[in-house]
Amino acid sequence: MDESDYVAGLVHDVGKIVKAWSFPEHFSEIHRQAIAGTRDLVDIENEVLGLDHGEVGALYLEHHRLPDLMIVSARFHHHPEQAPQHQAFVASVQIADLLLRNSKIGCSGNFMEVTQDACLAASGWQVLFPKPGAAEHTIARASLNRSLERLPSVLEGLV
Repeated sequence: MDESDYVAGLVHDVGKIVKAWSFPEHFSEIHRQAIAGTRDLVDIENEVLGLDHGEVGALYLEHHRLPDLMIVSARFHHHPEQAPQHQAFVASVQIADLLLRNSKIGCSGNFMEVTQDACLAASGWQVLFPKPGAAEHTIARASLNRSLERLPSVLEGLV
């Protein structure tokens, strides 16, 4: 069984680690600005370093000759609609990332709050469900709410 999609989901933020190791002064400045929670991490990274963690991670993964799925997942997880391939998977990574941030599970280093409305407005949904009707949207929102309510207990059971 090929589990490269699972691994790609795990390594999508590897650029944050590479950035911390390779550019410690820039990383510190990015973190200092991000902790205020008033600006998105990607915007701060681009301003301070000229590259965001997605691009840094993709370059690292390319250098180590990892599969395209992992490289594309890292590079485009904030904008899955721009991915040249594997869009559905990259969209799933984006949505999972936003849902975890919304639920305040862990810390991704992006301290800007993610509301449930922001999760539902993510471009990844359009990739996965290009033309949902009003009924599907209502059902999806209710299902999402139930899943989010159960998520902390599910994750607690894993530890």
